[in-house]
Amino acid sequence: MLRLKKYFSFTFSFSVILLLTCSTASSGPASSMELFSKQPEQNVTSIAKKGIFSLLDSFPYEVLGNLGFDGVDLSAVYLGKPYRLYKIKIGEISMQAEKGLIEDLSSIVEDTGMWYFPVKVDQQIKAFLVVDKVDGQWEAVSIGYSNLTEKMNRFESKWAASGQYSVGLVVSYQTKEFLVTIPEMGTNNLTSLDHDDDYLTVKDMISTLKDIKTRYLSNMQNVTKMQ
Repeated sequence: MLRLKKYFSFTFSFSVILLLTCSTASSGPASSMELFSKQPEQNVTSIAKKGIFSLLDSFPYEVLGNLGFDGVDLSAVYLGKPYRLYKIKIGEISMQAEKGLIEDLSSIVEDTGMWYFPVKVDQQIKAFLVVDKVDGQWEAVSIGYSNLTEKMNRFESKWAASGQYSVGLVVSYQTKEFLVTIPEMGTNNLTSLDHDDDYLTVKDMISTLKDIKTRYLSNMQNVTKMQ
């Protein structure tokens, strides 16, 4: 079994198995369509395929149950099309979002360098396997994300199943939420999976960014009160 270590600097409110310590940093491409049409290198996919089966084989029964694989025939597990994860640049949205100056999502996100592979059984996502670089080498670093799994199953079913639309995955670390965008519907849509009750309906990017800013400022005020 792989040794478990801390990976992110905060914990989302869902189950995740953390495998390796690593850090990433990179810059974003020029447009939203370019951002979210990226495909992984062949060696990244190979590492993900090798990693998922070695991980699942190494986990005890109770861990598999927590990850959503209780009673699942592991030979039926396969990896879906991966998502390149981008993060919100919180410092870029304050004035621009208020004035409606942001026209393209690519201007306020940056590449995390991570790939999120859906781990599927019978076309349903059971978990996400994250592949990232550790000391310059690609590694499977975490698996889980039950809340993201549940939401993405429903979102993919509505928007991606037909093949007409693709889905881009974004994270706001400061407000601890995952967001999605559909590039084929333009450069200015962004929907929170964690704070929009009707997250299956695509939302306006500016409105969502204003909500992120409000949550961020509220979080900062709460931190200040605790000091």
